[in-house]
Amino acid sequence: MKWVTIIILSLLITKTTIAQDTFAPINAQWYHNMKYGIFHSYVDIDTNISGKQCTRINQTAIETFFYSLAGLNVNNLSSIYVHNTSDTVFIYNDYFKKFTPLYIFNVNPGDTICLPIFPTALGALNFSITDSSFCLIVDSVKTELFDTTNLKTVYTKPLSIAGKAVYDWDGPYAQKVGGLKSILPYCRTCTFTLSDSYQNQYGLRCYNDKISSIRLTTESCDKDIKLAVENEEQNILNIYPNPVKDMLYIDNKQSNTITELFDCAGKLLQHQSLNQSVDYIDLRNFQPGVYILHITNDVMNKVYRISKE
Repeated sequence: MKWVTIIILSLLITKTTIAQDTFAPINAQWYHNMKYGIFHSYVDIDTNISGKQCTRINQTAIETFFYSLAGLNVNNLSSIYVHNTSDTVFIYNDYFKKFTPLYIFNVNPGDTICLPIFPTALGALNFSITDSSFCLIVDSVKTELFDTTNLKTVYTKPLSIAGKAVYDWDGPYAQKVGGLKSILPYCRTCTFTLSDSYQNQYGLRCYNDKISSIRLTTESCDKDIKLAVENEEQNILNIYPNPVKDMLYIDNKQSNTITELFDCAGKLLQHQSLNQSVDYIDLRNFQPGVYILHITNDVMNKVYRISKE
């Protein structure tokens, strides 16, 4: 049995060639099932970190409206940065402040892979863990057909070793797509129910890039759960932008319009009367996350889901 160690793999990081067949290229996007909605991930930019050419992957948690109103605090996951070689995908690891291996494809059945742990954003770290790595064993390596695309796929299972975190993708990972149930492995031993660390993905629905189009569901990729405001009263009210960074503008054509902004726990954060024109809500001092906006006037009573970046 071969052990693929962190020390050996760290030497591979000196390669500078981006192997787009190894992992998702620019503009690629994924849709994973989530317990309370959909995870939408997408590659949006090429950049350079620590002298390595890499791409950024944004990870957006799209909750169903029912669970948002129920007060479940499921936020977007942090953006990740990946650097590809011909046989390994590296992630910029915030825990170590450098690129470390994420997906390794030059493995064989029976190999043991030990990887660095990942940022605490993936789950509250169990402070009883004394080792900074986790290990997986390779069950098999196959070429699998995903919809119309053949991809090299590595099947693994986690190893429970004293002093090590038990991380896993909860299934195989494949070239281009990565983990079939999540892009990043999650910690099996250090999650908290109803926290962000608990909201791991539950299965790939769709993957798309300029070459490949993979659909593993008969439904729409996003289950028709829209992050942007769906406004049925366009002639009365228009809200933009959503997601929002600073100012949320409200184009209001009715008098006596009142807004109330709540967090996902139902706590009232702001109460404001709107002008009968373009007005705004200042969100610069609010933390990133999901907020509930309640708007009433003489002709409407609506609730909107607002995402603050």
